[in-house]
Amino acid sequence: MIISRSIDILDACYTRMMSLTGSNTTPVQFQIHVHNGNRATTANATWIGNATNNDLRFGVNNSTSMILTTTGRLGLGTTSPSAPLHVPGSNSLVFGAGGTTVYRLRTESGATESALGQITYSVAGIFGGYIACTAMAMTSDRRLKRNIQSCLLERIKRLTIPFTFRISKRKDKKYDAVFDDGRVVPFGDIKRNGEPYQQYRDITPMRAFSKYDHGNIERKQRFYKRHGPIDNSKPYTASWFLKTFLWS
Repeated sequence: MIISRSIDILDACYTRMMSLTGSNTTPVQFQIHVHNGNRATTANATWIGNATNNDLRFGVNNSTSMILTTTGRLGLGTTSPSAPLHVPGSNSLVFGAGGTTVYRLRTESGATESALGQITYSVAGIFGGYIACTAMAMTSDRRLKRNIQSCLLERIKRLTIPFTFRISKRKDKKYDAVFDDGRVVPFGDIKRNGEPYQQYRDITPMRAFSKYDHGNIERKQRFYKRHGPIDNSKPYTASWFLKTFLWS
């Protein structure tokens, strides 16, 4: 063990103040350095770590609590971090609890965003550039909405039924339209792998309008102005199905 001022090492900006060396054949060298002001290439600071290619560990109660590996990964509560920052376990975080701040979800381009209420989500993270969460739930606050109106439930019931997907591991029920029954797939049968399919962009107007008040004349007029009248030359399209079925 050496505890004294010694030679300038690293980039010659630091002076080694202490060096601890193991007794095995390939010893670990733990050192403490202090900036000496000889050069301005690095900040005026101290340097603590291993001079050899070995992990740096921190422990409590004779057990490792944190590790900094030779590859630059930091693990808290694990000795084998699999990302630049690895924190196993879980916790719940709440944003905006009891406050009036409106949080938003925004696309990467910033062109589309949606206002949210109070956000609560559970975290179980391995952070390697993106932060991920296992689940997220948002409250539906009336203060964030306007033009709340009633909806004729019987109209929506004609479009939506409960079901579960064959290929999904989740067994909870979904509520949506079965478009084979509504003949939304156009004649001529668009096929993929021998089976008919429907592009969701084609049925977006129907899905959106099915949530409106179908008895509202003003909404009908706005929808007609935007999407045009019924075109009987193109039957069984999403627009034709919407206008003839919902308003019949």
